[in-house]
Amino acid sequence: MVRHRSATGFTPQGIEPEDEDPFYGGSPSPTAGRRGPAPEAKAKRPLEGLEANNRGNTVIFPSAASFNPQTGGTKTIDVLSTGRRTGEDAESIIITLGLETSPDPEVVPRTGFYVVAEIEWGIGGATFIALVDWDRGKQISIAASSVTVRAIVTIIGAGFDGSFQQITAPDLALSVGFAYGAISDSGAKRTMFPNGVVGTSIEAHSAGAVADGGPDYDAQKIPNFARSMRVVCVVPLQTDDIEVRFFENNYPTTPRNRASYLGAGPHPIPNGANYFKIMNNNPEVAQPEIIFDLSL
Repeated sequence: MVRHRSATGFTPQGIEPEDEDPFYGGSPSPTAGRRGPAPEAKAKRPLEGLEANNRGNTVIFPSAASFNPQTGGTKTIDVLSTGRRTGEDAESIIITLGLETSPDPEVVPRTGFYVVAEIEWGIGGATFIALVDWDRGKQISIAASSVTVRAIVTIIGAGFDGSFQQITAPDLALSVGFAYGAISDSGAKRTMFPNGVVGTSIEAHSAGAVADGGPDYDAQKIPNFARSMRVVCVVPLQTDDIEVRFFENNYPTTPRNRASYLGAGPHPIPNGANYFKIMNNNPEVAQPEIIFDLSL
């Protein structure tokens, strides 16, 4: 075996050549040019090396400056992201959502609001999105290699009620934190309204509407990760006053009904169903809220 030679012919002790070098009289080694695979780089953990403000963050949303409290509106804001992309290991991550409001509603009359968390996460090259009620605070666990949380804030217009002369829209402190771990059942849910508008009323539908499947209002898309749904109403109704229908599609002429249930639920989401509709069997006007329990 020919040892490695320097330009002066000196061979440092203990140094062996990787290949024979014909320049110094040797012949190519049978393994010349053949290298073993480079060691794989250690995959990063989803939260590894993140700055503190990428593990947890609070955003102050100035609703009063962003919306007219009389008319309301909706905006989406970024709150927190791990900034990761594909290639990292996926691990169980707990997402903590927090919400504080100002001013106190007992001190200053204020309009109502809804906040929905848009959670986008990745596992390898796959991306998932779920909309979850922010509530007054919640913890949700997912398996992910990257996570982004946005807040969809809706301020409900107060109208021109004379009893609220100084009505205002509340400022919101929206907090999100990421940590390793898992919880068995987060109670994650998604609240929806007919036609997507808070306070939408549903008139009693006619017999013809039942026969031909015609909508009392447009069918709505079932939210991602929904496992069951239930209905609550501002005005209490009898058990059979509510009819829930699930459809494969939303074509007006061929809605392809998958299942129908009577009562407020909870009702399981049928396999193959993509849309839902609430029917009011009571002659009185109903204002339902549809609550989906999510598999998160």
